[in-house]
Amino acid sequence: MATFLLCNNVRIASGIVTAGTRLDDTTDPTTAIQAAGGVLFPTGTAAIDSAALEAQTLRTRGGSTEEMQGIMTAALAKLDV
Repeated sequence: MATFLLCNNVRIASGIVTAGTRLDDTTDPTTAIQAAGGVLFPTGTAAIDSAALEAQTLRTRGGSTEEMQGIMTAALAKLDV
């Protein structure tokens, strides 16, 4: 079992999965998400974990999915990946 954080917004058959979403490869459709262009990053990296928390907090406060994706993209850029 591995857990990942989604770093961009993607649309799959069941709907939109937003940046910052925590995914478990045993219960979530990670293959479908990656096939749709989803960028997954393993949990456990402080910068990405922190960005995901910020993105999810923004979501609960009514922020846009584009803003959430921007937070995750900026965190990836800082890691130079």
